[in-house]
Order: sequence, then structure tokens, then C-alpha cells
Amino acid sequence: MWLSALAALPLLSPPEAAASHVPYRLHELAAVAERVVCGRITALQDQTFDLAVEEVLVGGPVDELRLRRFENWMCASRWAEYAVGQRVLLFLRGDRAMGAGDEGDWPLDDAGQAVFVPFAEDGQFHRVSRPARSIPLAEVAAAVRGYRDVFQLLSEGELFGIGAVLCFASDDVAPARAYADSSPFANQLYVQTLVSRGFVSPRPVDPLVVVPLITARDDGYCPPPPPPVDSRPVPPACWGFASAMVAPGDLDRDGLDELAVSGVGNALWMLRLFDSGRRVEGPLRLARDQLGLSGAGFGEAMAALGDLDGDGIPDLAVGAPSEDPEQPGRVWLLFLERYGKVSETAAVTVPGASPGFGFSLAAVGDLDGNGAADLVVNDSPLFGGTDVLDSSRRPLFTVVFLDRDGNVLRAVPLPIDGDSRPTFGDTLLGLDDLDGDGAGELVLGVASADGESSDAVEIVFLGRDGSLRARKRIALGDLDPSRTPGDFGSSLAAPGDLDGDGVPDLVVGGRQELWILLLTRAGGVKASHSFGLRSGGFVPLQSIDSVAVFRGPEGARRLAVAGVPGHPDDSFVYVLGLGPGATLHKP
Repeated sequence: MWLSALAALPLLSPPEAAASHVPYRLHELAAVAERVVCGRITALQDQTFDLAVEEVLVGGPVDELRLRRFENWMCASRWAEYAVGQRVLLFLRGDRAMGAGDEGDWPLDDAGQAVFVPFAEDGQFHRVSRPARSIPLAEVAAAVRGYRDVFQLLSEGELFGIGAVLCFASDDVAPARAYADSSPFANQLYVQTLVSRGFVSPRPVDPLVVVPLITARDDGYCPPPPPPVDSRPVPPACWGFASAMVAPGDLDRDGLDELAVSGVGNALWMLRLFDSGRRVEGPLRLARDQLGLSGAGFGEAMAALGDLDGDGIPDLAVGAPSEDPEQPGRVWLLFLERYGKVSETAAVTVPGASPGFGFSLAAVGDLDGNGAADLVVNDSPLFGGTDVLDSSRRPLFTVVFLDRDGNVLRAVPLPIDGDSRPTFGDTLLGLDDLDGDGAGELVLGVASADGESSDAVEIVFLGRDGSLRARKRIALGDLDPSRTPGDFGSSLAAPGDLDGDGVPDLVVGGRQELWILLLTRAGGVKASHSFGLRSGGFVPLQSIDSVAVFRGPEGARRLAVAGVPGHPDDSFVYVLGLGPGATLHKP
């Protein structure tokens, strides 16, 4: 749901976005540059310059390039004004040198034989007019060329990320050690890679070879990207696709659950799955406006209600915070027909709600025993009518008791204190009865977007009256103290009982890792297993946006995982086999 809040904010070019930036480290330039060249500037234009390429270190052969100039800003400037005749070594992404501080633009001496390196011995970037530290170009060229033979790039890093994620290129580390001994500059790249936060050792298990169920851009789930306005960046065309997923149940009674996936532009997609969840046919788009509904972020928070109205077909709850700062948000109940069409809708509102009501929600089972699923709804300060976060407010949680027609019988505040961050509880999940008292439980994602060590999830034990009976916190650091924080808890799924002990278990997504937690009745973790860019055994996603569990043939569990692949403006959805125990496999 935080995608909607971010999308509402003005998009600025990097120099305007902040008064500082996080520069590339030295080894990251060698790892992620698309092209590394040496050459001489031959001509200047207003915003570009021409480079006669004299040597290519990384990338295909090229004789001449037209590149964009670096624009000086309040926190960074080029080492000197551009001038015809300057010799440079450039680490390039697209048509420009890398880095908001121009880290990828290194001056050469007049003879083109030595490189002035703008990085200290510890790999930190230090821009001065001309760095005092010079290294023979031949030594730098050999080290940069050889770097990718001994290190493998797993992820380039991303928003709030930890930089490039790398591992050894093979299980045999002898070539890497020989590379480190080849020159002082190669040794510097080697050491800085090993001590970086993004280095993974041992080498991860190879990813599961699985064809994506959905590739959003190619499959037509995203509109064509709009043209830029006044040279300012525009939101990606796939922004918000599959930021949330849920399996409402088996709508068409073919023995395989359907999947509801958030779409672009206040819409969701209902996907009919075939071939054990490996194929989609006839995806149905349910748009807010076409349904005659209101609210923003429609589809970015959903919960499966089971068969609420008793017609034999599962139903769905969808959060819709208000676009009007004077109007409260709401939750829409969608009474579904076969194949995912909507027969009726009902609005869920509660007295005193703010525009952020409906930011996230969860179905927590039938607490009061009247045959209808009940909800927990987050009223968040992160959303509603304005772009300004109300830092004086904390998220407020409400237990909403429903009848089978979708009417609100009563709403009970659920006091969950102890975390002042506005992102607290921006992901919610209902869990089957954990402690054996007959009432379902609630799981809150407490993911930290700023990478703090408090990444965790919390299990909230509920009473039949909606009261808070107990809480159990599961922190990433408790599962693996060596693991770098990374939005642990930003996505959640309820797989049921994976190991046959009668206790429901939990799937927790982070930015680049997925965890399967086998739980005890007290909410502790008796066993866990991680999958992802660091652990391996997963799928090739740069970041994970959402997860959902659904039932395949003969009740076999399937895990749908959505996220960003190599292209930043795309979204892939994979389907994997889940269980028994904390295992993933091909479906």
C-alpha cells in the first residue's frame, strides 16, 4: 500500500531530490557498469559531449560515443569543466557516467597512461579537482576486466537498498585469490567486495528454473509508459502491479484456487489458473470506476473472506482509503460470481475513521461464531487526501464484525502500541487459530523501509470479542543475527500447516529474501528456512513485492511470488510448489 503514498509525491530529478546522495563504492562501479571505456573528448554540445574511444575495458567494441554531461548540483560537481582534449576513464550506464556525484568519471593524465582515482583506499568516494592518487592505466584496466570473472552480480541494489549484492563466481575461490594477488588495485577491489554489506558467502544455491506465470509488460497488464513532462521522470507504467496478491478461493469449482492481483490505476485482476497454477486464461480486470466505487489505492490491500453470503462462491474485501481529506476511507466487499465477476458490493465504514481507513486489512476468521468472516482494518496516517504525513498520528487498528450480508455489526478498537513508525502494520494477515482457543490470529508486518535492525513481524492473539490477548514478536535478528535487514515483513502469506503438527505456519517476505517459518502454538519459531538472492533456491527477482498461497490439484499448496525482475519498470509473478515443511520446489 505504500506504493500509493509514494506515487502521490512529486517526482524530482536526483539533484533536486535531496541535499545529499549515497555514492557508488569503488567495487560497485566495476560490478554494475554497462560499459567501461577510455577516450578523449573531441567535441562539446550544450548537454552532451563526444568521446573518441581509445580502449574498451567492459562492453562491446565502439569507436565513438555521444554522452550526456554531468550537471553540477549543490552536493556534487565534476572534477573540472568539460574541455575538448580531456582524457577520461568512464564507467557508463546508458549514455552517462555513473553516479549522482559523478563517481564514474575519472581523469587520465595528458598522455593517457595513468588514472587519477577519486576513491580512497577504503573505497569511499572523494571528489576533488584532480585526485592526488594515480594508478597506471594498464593496472586499472586489467583489474576492471578481470573483476567479473571472479565475482557474480546477484542484484544491483534499489530504493532503500544496501548496494550491489555479489558472490564469488564459482565455488572454487582460488581464481579470486589469484586475482587479488595480481595487482594492488585488484586487491583493493577484492577486499572491498568481501567486506561490503552486499557480499554473500557461501555462494547461494542456484535459482529454481521456473517460467514466470506473468510478465506484466509483455502480457499487457500495464499501460504504455507516458511520455516525460518537462524532462522530469514519470511514474513507471507497471507501478503498483502485483503489489498485493490474495487467493480468494476456487471460484469456478475446478479444484484450483483463483488469484486476485492488484493492478495499475485503481484496479485489480482476477486470474483463473490452470495446469497446476502454471497458466492463466481470460484474466478479468475489475476497475474501481467501472464498479461505481470510490477511494484510492483500490486493490493494493485485499483479504479473502471465504463464502460470506452463502452462495457457494468465495468473496473478497478490498481497501480503499479516501482521496478526500474530509472523507473517511472504507473497505469494499465484493460479492463474486463464478469466474470473478462482481454481483454486488457493500461498503464497510466505522465511526471516526480518517481518510487512511482501509490502508491495509486482514480477514481473521469468524471471531463471534455467526458464520461470517470478520476483519481487522488499519487506519493509517500514511494516506489520505494530502501528500503530507501526519506524524502526530499512529496507525489505528479496528476489529470489524460482519454479518453474512456484509453489514457491520460492531467495530472494536484494537489497541496495538509500542511502535511509532507510520509504516507499522502496513501489511496485515489473518492466521488460523494458533493457540487452540477457537479464534483466529492477526499478523502485522513491521518492515523497516529505512533498513533498521527492527525488521520483524508480530503475531497478535485475538479473543472472540476482538480483544488483544497476547503478542509475540519475531525479529529477523532472532532468526539469523548475521542477516542484513531488508524489509522483513513487507509481505505475508498464510500457508496453513506445512509440517503436519496441527499448527499453522507463516511465509514472510523481505525485499530480497523469503522466509518460511514453522510455528509453535505460542507463536515461536521452531524451524525456518530462507530463500532469495542471498540464500539461493529461489527465483530471479531483484525485489519481492507480494506473496500469496493458493491450493492446486488435490489440495497441493502453491506459492505465488511477485516482484521486480531485472527491468525496473516491470513485474513478474512466479508460482512455486510449497511444502512439505519449509521447502520450495517446481510446481
